[in-house]
Amino acid sequence: MLNKGYNYINSIEGGVSFPPPQVIDEIASFLHIEPEILFSKNACPKNINSSFKKKYSASLAATLISRVSAEIEKVCRDSLEK
Repeated sequence: MLNKGYNYINSIEGGVSFPPPQVIDEIASFLHIEPEILFSKNACPKNINSSFKKKYSASLAATLISRVSAEIEKVCRDSLEK
């Protein structure tokens, strides 16, 4: 999905080569994480998933609250107009 060969990705994962900043940004973007997480000592899949959940669960909650509030407001307005 990154248009990189298996051997190239394997060499990065194996610590044989280090990707340029652009590739680091592409990998992080694909994984929906901040680039610095890739270099964290705690950057195992479990911790990355946890970080992803924390980041997006707050965003999802805010979006849902906003939509529900707007819908409640609409229902109230429609009821008052009748």
